[in-house]
Amino acid sequence: WLEFRRVLFRSIGGKTFDWKDDYIAKHGGEDGYFMRKNDFGVVAQDVESVFPVAVRTKADGSLAVDYEKLCALAFQAIKELKAEIDELKNK
Repeated sequence: WLEFRRVLFRSIGGKTFDWKDDYIAKHGGEDGYFMRKNDFGVVAQDVESVFPVAVRTKADGSLAVDYEKLCALAFQAIKELKAEIDELKNK
């Protein structure tokens, strides 16, 4: 699990991007909360290469990240990293 976690978080990084105008229009326009021109997230293909269960294929063939699954994994990794830090502090 430790090596898997290291590979996972080395492979996945946050990215900033701009939605295409037609995508924004198709989804009701910018609302300032969940639909904004400038956004950030992770690249589905990066996630798929190391954690495919957290990626879904939409009807149009595009990929989408299941952030709930990805967050659960991140929380577990944080918990384990905290334990490692505590162990190192106690040496």
